Amino acid sequence: MFDDDDTLKAPEGNGCLAATASGLRDVLAKGFGAMAALVCAIAILTSCVADTSSWYPSGKAEIASFYEYSDLGGKICVVTIVITNTGKSLINSCTVSISAATDLRTYKRTISENLVILPEKRVFLDIEIAYISETEALKPSDLVIADEFYL
Repeated sequence: MFDDDDTLKAPEGNGCLAATASGLRDVLAKGFGAMAALVCAIAILTSCVADTSSWYPSGKAEIASFYEYSDLGGKICVVTIVITNTGKSLINSCTVSISAATDLRTYKRTISENLVILPEKRVFLDIEIAYISETEALKPSDLVIADEFYL
């Protein structure tokens, strides 16, 4: 343990070196100081990058068009969405949800695609909605992008 001159004594016979307690405290303090400096540096660097679009994918989904057709006793609405990469990094996957209201009910659909979209480029994707009733008709003003997410 410690003796009168503040020296940490190693157990006899195992070949360990003795170290002063103050030297041990200095080493620990420097280690904690270096860790604190590293944490501060990371916090400063990340706070300097307020515009995440330079490193985190960002995009915008919009309704491009839609059409309805009857098929084998049912009615189907096909919604075409356009996804534009608005950031500076690649989009590798996207998830887009839409909400489409007819005169009878509201339908919600989500698509998730793994595809690469280059910066400032766009892709078109179709989402099909099978109506429950053949008499339903889409209210174009109630066809919206409900949510979108990009990786």
